Amino acid sequence: MVSPENRGRMERDLDAARTRGIAVRTSPAEGYVAVAAPVFDRSGLVGAIAVLGTQHTLSEPFEGQQTEALIAAAADLSAALQGQA
Repeated sequence: MVSPENRGRMERDLDAARTRGIAVRTSPAEGYVAVAAPVFDRSGLVGAIAVLGTQHTLSEPFEGQQTEALIAAAADLSAALQGQA
């Protein structure tokens, strides 16, 4: 069960991911960053492509060539899974 405060955070994270096309999760205590883009098949969301790194190798803002390449790769895989590639 998700607590009300965690549910609110999750909903904000999902809204941000829908807007940006990527989801970002950082763990300052552990020093890692994960950036992911959704992958879809004909039935809907089936997974994600993610880039994992340290806070030294992946830093804000998550925009530019690397993010565009991640979104494009997820879109290409989605197209292939939907029989469009």
